[in-house]
Amino acid sequence: DTDGDGFGDNQSENATNPDRFPMRIAAANDTDDDGYADNWTEFYNGTNAQGIFIDACPTEWGNSTRRNLTVYAYGCPDADGDGYTDAYVFEVDPDTGLRINELGDAFPDERTQSKDRDGDGFGDNPVGANGDQCPEVPGVLNGTDGVGCRVIDLNDDDGDGLINELDLICPNTPLGEQVNADGCSQSELDDDEDGVNNNLDLCPDTPAGLAVDAEGCSEAQRTSDTDGDGLNDPEDTCPDTEPDAEVDENGCSQAQRDTDGDGLSDLDDACDDTPPGFPILANGCTDESALDTDLDGDGYSGVYAYDIDPITGLHVNQTGDAFPSDATQWFDQDGDGYGDNPSPANNADDCPAETGTSYIDFLGCYDDGDGYRDENEPEALRGDPTQWRDSDFDGFGDNWGNPSWNATRDPSWPGQFVEGATNADFCPKTTPGLSVDEEGCHISQRDSDADGVMDDADNCPNEPKGVDGYDDGCPYVPLSGDGEEGLFGVDAGIIMLALGGLGGLAIVSLLVVRLLRREDDDEDDEYDDFYDDEEEESFLDRLDRTTSVQPQRSRSVPERRSNPGPSSGPSGPAPSRTAPVRKRGPPGGPAKTGGPPGRGPSKKPTPKVAPEPQKAGKKKVVADEDPGKKVRKAKINVDLSIFEDWQTDDREAAVEWVVGAFADGDEERTVLMQLQETGWTAKQSRAICDLAKNHRG
Repeated sequence: DTDGDGFGDNQSENATNPDRFPMRIAAANDTDDDGYADNWTEFYNGTNAQGIFIDACPTEWGNSTRRNLTVYAYGCPDADGDGYTDAYVFEVDPDTGLRINELGDAFPDERTQSKDRDGDGFGDNPVGANGDQCPEVPGVLNGTDGVGCRVIDLNDDDGDGLINELDLICPNTPLGEQVNADGCSQSELDDDEDGVNNNLDLCPDTPAGLAVDAEGCSEAQRTSDTDGDGLNDPEDTCPDTEPDAEVDENGCSQAQRDTDGDGLSDLDDACDDTPPGFPILANGCTDESALDTDLDGDGYSGVYAYDIDPITGLHVNQTGDAFPSDATQWFDQDGDGYGDNPSPANNADDCPAETGTSYIDFLGCYDDGDGYRDENEPEALRGDPTQWRDSDFDGFGDNWGNPSWNATRDPSWPGQFVEGATNADFCPKTTPGLSVDEEGCHISQRDSDADGVMDDADNCPNEPKGVDGYDDGCPYVPLSGDGEEGLFGVDAGIIMLALGGLGGLAIVSLLVVRLLRREDDDEDDEYDDFYDDEEEESFLDRLDRTTSVQPQRSRSVPERRSNPGPSSGPSGPAPSRTAPVRKRGPPGGPAKTGGPPGRGPSKKPTPKVAPEPQKAGKKKVVADEDPGKKVRKAKINVDLSIFEDWQTDDREAAVEWVVGAFADGDEERTVLMQLQETGWTAKQSRAICDLAKNHRG
């Protein structure tokens, strides 16, 4: 008895108490002689197995080496040699209809496949033979999205995999929700018929006929505590806890929890933090000796070890197998539990350099606790574990946490009830771009007074219009004739008549005043030309200031643009429109040294004494000589001192030209501009126009 376990080393036929493991004290018996022990000896202490495994089929020779979930299946028949026993059993999830707790090999003759969650005959390993590309949806070989997927018919409006002709009960299933054989999702079903759909019902088995609250619980259920653990049943994850057991915030005792998911309850698990997928001993701790074997056949074995990069914090120099029971993964550089190998490998890390916890839309990415990758969430919702989508882009999340909203929530709207949800959108279908209130609603989606007229069209948004109200949302207000009182108890009709009388009196008064003022208005109209000329004078003064700083050009009578040439002047010989080529100094400047060319011999002009300055351009109204007439006629006094003596002929020629221009209908302002373009100053141009007006008169 080399190992001293009480079993003899002699293993010959008919030997008494033969030791099939003579060098290892922890085991001795192996009935089927397949190398796996029938049981442990009394000397086994949990750490001295020395590579021995207990036989799951002790009376039947076997070669299986793989575990399913937390159950080892060593020593059972394994026809395809993939390590999984040929026997296959499972349970069915009542909510999803998928297989759970699968044990054994669903494909005993196919080495690359062993599990089939949706039971459609296509293995869950996507890279194995006929790998299921839709492992949670029963499908066919030639599925629309690949092997194991459904054939999506164009006549499937809600995209749930059931064509319209068969999808009669729930034809409008929200996109992406799992459905049953009738095409209905949990958000469309109400199994206990209490008016609260299954996905929101905390009490899914309410007896028929009982009134329930927004969460589907009757008063009796809401206050019921079946296991007496101090947590009412609707909030109790474990409503059947053993009496007097200590429970956590979810109502579960240590015997009901499995923190590390290794198949052993925390009560029996000496190591309740075992990494997922690691082989364990009977006490729930990692079986280090088993790790030395390549359990999953991926070519990697041994305890997973690594160094930490001091800059990035990532795992480097990785050895061993971080996923000893998953043949598609072996390393995990960011240490978040998702493998570095990309999809279609199992649990592929979508963000292999981020230690993330997202698990719904992406695996292993930064996440605020809602399971969705933060980078894909609207910026306003990042950091909020109760929100992840904002369908109308108004900054408010689709989910809601107010139970009173459940009854009015349209099932087709996005979002779901999340207890304690913040920043919730009461109107998640608002047209993007519209301004919204503190609950995410536009004014067109509100009816504050509940009168059927939305606030944007309601002129009285806080006053119900009532049965006799107006279409604009305002209530009916009696005016007269029906005994209703008006202001201070006076009949409203009398008030309206009085107001009408006062209004009529005011109109008559205005007419009388108007008639009295008419005569004065007629006389005032005769002075309009005078005020117009004053305005022109101001304009010309500005032009004069501009042109006075420019060198004076040789002046010619302007050529009118609308009807050029002297032909537009009065009949008879037209005066020459060409001024003498002579530089003209500013008015009142030094005496000129010569007259204009073509006017006789040059001689020194006699110095001119400037007359007393007068204000140019003023009109003087002179009464008509006929005393029998009441018509006033305006005469314009013109200050000729603003002209040089040698400019007389040019001035007279310009006056005749202006007379013709006015006769042709030219605008006075246009004529003034043309005069200045030929060299006349603003005041001189104004004076020439006034002389032309007097000439016409």
